Amino acid sequence: MLKPEGVLDRMCDAALRKDTVAFMDDVQLFWRKQWDLSQVADPYEKDALKYALKACFLERMAEVWGEPPKSQPMQAPGWCRGVPPVQKAFSVIPDEYREFYEGDLVSPIFGKRNIFAPRDFMFFV
Repeated sequence: MLKPEGVLDRMCDAALRKDTVAFMDDVQLFWRKQWDLSQVADPYEKDALKYALKACFLERMAEVWGEPPKSQPMQAPGWCRGVPPVQKAFSVIPDEYREFYEGDLVSPIFGKRNIFAPRDFMFFV
């Protein structure tokens, strides 16, 4: 059975592989299923980068869902607030495309965890 936690795992794996298509498909799946983001259980992820990514994805989805044209206010789960930054910086954007984003504003959601993502990352749903 398809559950938010499993889809979040797939999103992490896709982001680590820089597989944008698979990642976008799963973000859209979260939206279509209308899962309550605040109810996604803490994965107690041992891998610090995956834990940080999962928290960022949920916080960013909550932000995107609340903005027009969706305007569906959501909250990320409370456990996201306690997820620390990663020690080694990571970028969700493939290195060969990073130069296109260097001048853009950085997403504060990802930036606070030492992860590079453009401000509009995940605004494609």
